[in-house]
Amino acid sequence: MRLLKAVCWLLAVGSLPYLLASSYEMFVLTPRHGPQMLFFSAVHGWSAWQVAVLLASWLICYAGLAVSAAVVLAALLGKLAGHPRFIRSMRVVFVILATHLVLSLSYAHWSTWLFGR
Repeated sequence: MRLLKAVCWLLAVGSLPYLLASSYEMFVLTPRHGPQMLFFSAVHGWSAWQVAVLLASWLICYAGLAVSAAVVLAALLGKLAGHPRFIRSMRVVFVILATHLVLSLSYAHWSTWLFGR
């Protein structure tokens, strides 16, 4: 169980650069400048190692979503009894990652509708 907790928290923390960068572009730059291609400025203006960290964080975000979904499902099936704080934390992580995934996949539609210029 200790290894599972460590992996879950590493995935959650590892996905932060992607979440922060994409959230900034979606919710700060889009209202200011209208819809844009996400990460276009990052790929063209950042150094290679910064882009590599961003891409790695993007992959870690998807892995974190899958692992947190598995933890939430295991908790629903009663396999993780006795760890209520960890389960609640993973539910929050799952909701945040899943919501962000849906918003980023549907960005072209809602950003144009809300902020189209």
